[in-house]
Amino acid sequence: DLTAFIRTPNVAIPMRQRKLSHEEQLANKNICQALFNSAKQCRSGFPYTPTSGRFHDASPEERRKVYEVLWERGGFPFTMCNYRDFLVDRTANPEIYQFWLEKTRSRIQDPFKRDVMAPMEQPHWLGTKPPSLEQDYYEMIDRPNVTVVDLKKTPIVRFEEKGIRTSEKLLEFDI
Repeated sequence: DLTAFIRTPNVAIPMRQRKLSHEEQLANKNICQALFNSAKQCRSGFPYTPTSGRFHDASPEERRKVYEVLWERGGFPFTMCNYRDFLVDRTANPEIYQFWLEKTRSRIQDPFKRDVMAPMEQPHWLGTKPPSLEQDYYEMIDRPNVTVVDLKKTPIVRFEEKGIRTSEKLLEFDI
């Protein structure tokens, strides 16, 4: 059993990590220097090309297509290649959070865990912290042997010899 104490949920993005064939590895080695050179020219240090245009210049349908492409790519491009003004635009940031929310909530079956891990109310401005990358984080949290404690509703009161006391009860732990 695992207990996860969640104060502020992590806005994690699928990394889409996969095994590369030997052929892909060899092909990628041939372009490593070009990638390094390209990364040196980018503000982020990653050789990514951001989405051109501004958030409000694109229709909702066009924006949705951009979000889907970046989501399927996985990793940092979801935030680094999105519309640049989403970091400062009070309409864009919540829209992109809503997209993340839709994708993430669909992966969590337990209603309590879903509400804690992917809250309907945006907990913080998306993109102000580097996103964590994950493979199956939300599926692992959703497992029946994982308990989630919402520290905003059930704060830790103290650590005791047998475990951690929250405002509701003592949670006993062996480790």
